[in-house]
Amino acid sequence: MGGVGVTVLAGCLGDGESDAASYTVVFLDQDGRTEVEISEDEKLLYPALDADVEIPYACEVVRCGQCTGKYDGNANEVVTHDGNQFLDEDQIEAGWLLTCVAYPRGNFELEIAHPDEE
Repeated sequence: MGGVGVTVLAGCLGDGESDAASYTVVFLDQDGRTEVEISEDEKLLYPALDADVEIPYACEVVRCGQCTGKYDGNANEVVTHDGNQFLDEDQIEAGWLLTCVAYPRGNFELEIAHPDEE
């Protein structure tokens, strides 16, 4: 007769918790303000959409520029962009960011807006 073997790997699967910091981003759109907790290893777009924030988006890969938002200050202070191909440095320093490639680095408020609307 054959036996059944069981191997237990204690602690190898982890507890599902991330060591990444989380920040509160307040999205300001036509429906008001929505606070969303976003991990520093998450792009802003998807948690905001999950929280029913109205963010226009299309390509999701930073080519169309539809998912922009405006921070009141230099966006470099509160996000890191990974792969920005749409905004120039002057626009980022003026507060513009792309939610599809922006990772939070602090708590902040973000107006859902587009540079062409100014």
